[in-house]
Amino acid sequence: MILWEAYRQGTPFHEILDSVALPVFADNEMLAVWYCGVGEVIDPEIVAFGEYQCGYSYLTHVKQAWRLNRQTEKIESVSTENISCQIELGDCHQ
Repeated sequence: MILWEAYRQGTPFHEILDSVALPVFADNEMLAVWYCGVGEVIDPEIVAFGEYQCGYSYLTHVKQAWRLNRQTEKIESVSTENISCQIELGDCHQ
């Protein structure tokens, strides 16, 4: 069944498998969900929460990180050591 037909029939086509409570974000914090990894190796299962600074293309301080484990279908907390996330802020004004 194509997605549009499933939508029209009220059939869900997304399923929540796990969840995690996120902290309250300060003005200089964000959740990075693309281009995160350990060191220089991008890992599409890694997401991270942390601080950013205007002019930088990465999180400047990772506070929490998780692995969205596709095999176990669970969100696992991981060490923030060596986690890096590229970000794109666009125009930022201080």
